[in-house]
Amino acid sequence: MSSSPFSRRSFLKTAAAAAVPFILPSGFLRGQNAPSNRLNVAVVGIGGQGRMDLRGVRNAGASIVAVCDVQSDRLAVNAKFAGLTAERLFADYRVMFDKLGKDIDAAIVATPDHAHFTVALDAMQQGKHVYVQKPLCHSVDQVRRLAKAAIDTKVVTSMGNQGHSSSHIRMVREWFEAGLFGKISKIDAWDGQFKADPKRYAASAPTPAALNWDLWLGPAQMR
Repeated sequence: MSSSPFSRRSFLKTAAAAAVPFILPSGFLRGQNAPSNRLNVAVVGIGGQGRMDLRGVRNAGASIVAVCDVQSDRLAVNAKFAGLTAERLFADYRVMFDKLGKDIDAAIVATPDHAHFTVALDAMQQGKHVYVQKPLCHSVDQVRRLAKAAIDTKVVTSMGNQGHSSSHIRMVREWFEAGLFGKISKIDAWDGQFKADPKRYAASAPTPAALNWDLWLGPAQMR
């Protein structure tokens, strides 16, 4: 994508193809912001997919105003790319919102799966638009609560389903809706990219010095 100043108009034209998070500044739905305004984005979780999301919106011209991660060495590496000083780096996203909430239009949630719902709901309740990586939630109840929060707070939301944002997925859906497949009785689905080996996960191991284990657990059971 172009490195020119980021605008909603150019973003809408390129977001689907580039799989860049679709998020809009606060007040957009009420017409309070001009189309040329830049997004002020906070990124929560910058390991793996989160790092890709950070670089995607940064390269597209959005303003990265804060970064949060429970691993201090990741913060140091990504802070330089985002051009952030120490006061805009956080281990706890709640502290980030408390201190910089007024500067943040939208948040990317790319934490480990078990924290997606909690971080997204907190952000939405503060009026922040959210782009949340998949899996969105761990239960139907959590999904319903996020859906209700989106309606109540009038924020723009999206889930990071990059593969399903592509044109060939939409084309297959159009074929299905047009009845070209006939009656479907069976669907086979597989993932040939990731092969997890449960044997490589030890029952317990020392916590890395750079990792805040309590914050990593978040809403999960202490262990």
